[in-house]
Amino acid sequence: MARSAPAPSTWTTCWPDASVAARIGKPVNVMIEILPRGSFPSPTPVGGRVGRLELMTQPALAYRWSQSEFVRASEAEAFDHRVELVEGEIWPVVIGSWHGDTVGQLLASLPRSEVRVTTATLPTGASLPDPDCWVRRADADPVGIVGSRLSIWDASDVLLVVEVADETMIQDLNIKARLYGQAGYPVYWVITQEAIYEHTGPIATGYRTRVEYLHGERIPVPYTDADLAIDDLIAPRPA
Repeated sequence: MARSAPAPSTWTTCWPDASVAARIGKPVNVMIEILPRGSFPSPTPVGGRVGRLELMTQPALAYRWSQSEFVRASEAEAFDHRVELVEGEIWPVVIGSWHGDTVGQLLASLPRSEVRVTTATLPTGASLPDPDCWVRRADADPVGIVGSRLSIWDASDVLLVVEVADETMIQDLNIKARLYGQAGYPVYWVITQEAIYEHTGPIATGYRTRVEYLHGERIPVPYTDADLAIDDLIAPRPA
């Protein structure tokens, strides 16, 4: 007899105080759902008292954030941890030991001649993702601005986008691949503990081609004639 999947537990966390909600003009709480392995939480407006953590049992409707709402909340310091906005959803950004070590190796290894290697937020359509690393032309100028401090860049000036996937492999290989492909970024890497997945040929649904590079192999750097050893980019696994 087949078992039905357990219902997710749902918790809410509220703005730090009522004054912050007033400053951003939206007294919306963020609901985090504890879902089965492989699924991903999404924010939802729910009832509740500011400053309380409450167990919610009633169903709630999904709320999709606009870019301007997210920026207002961020600039008002409404989030108590690092987050990013992806297709209307607020995703937590968690960087563990292996993840951080891999980003460090990546930043130390990428060629930097005539380019800027950065970890800044990359406004993409209506989303505000935080790639682990991305590369743009050194002489590129922003084509716009989001809020008071986030520059918008033309896709032709974004030469490489990289996500390091520890617990977010499914999201990085699917949702973010679609997001970055739709934006027209020419090359997108997803780095896991086992391999690097190179995405090329951006299209409306993501990328035409995905190539897997394993330990012991080398991956071409798209904005130079160089290539890099996979073992130099992926940090050793935690003991």
